[in-house]
Amino acid sequence: MVKGFIFSGILMAVMLSCEGDISLDYKFTDLTVENAENTGDVPVVNTLDSIPAVAYVIRMNLFPEEVSRSRGRYFDTETPPHNINRPDSINVFSNIDFDSEHPAGTSLNDYFVIFNHSYLNTSPLSDPYITNQYSHLFYENPMPNYADLLLMELPEESRDFEFTVYMKLADGTTFSKTTNLIRIYK
Repeated sequence: MVKGFIFSGILMAVMLSCEGDISLDYKFTDLTVENAENTGDVPVVNTLDSIPAVAYVIRMNLFPEEVSRSRGRYFDTETPPHNINRPDSINVFSNIDFDSEHPAGTSLNDYFVIFNHSYLNTSPLSDPYITNQYSHLFYENPMPNYADLLLMELPEESRDFEFTVYMKLADGTTFSKTTNLIRIYK
């Protein structure tokens, strides 16, 4: 009985002395945007002059900066890094009429979703959640360097588009960038 109690005490002391998950806080410091396409397993940046509408993606490069880190042995996808100044809103606009319901300059937010490295883990632009916790590279790069905005609706016709992305952070900081001109075709 005493041996069991001593063993349990030693085991508990060892477990408590082990460092657990790394806690990491970060913030986004800038934004750039690129045209991308989603014809493969995951979206990739596209440097061509046209993309099929069913595969169009806006890549938002986010430039995360580490703010603080606690000691620990490993990162854990169940407790991913925390953005201390997370996006409050993301809005997408087109330079020309997208369709009859979305003339130039009106929000296209209902036509895009945020892709979080998994088709099972997307979020709407109205409630942006950006994470790397579903990425196969999470343990090497736990902070999200980019987010992909997947186009979910087709334009009325094939045209040359520029998309402007506005991102407002929780503290009121705003970023605004415009994609290069791209032909989106049906």
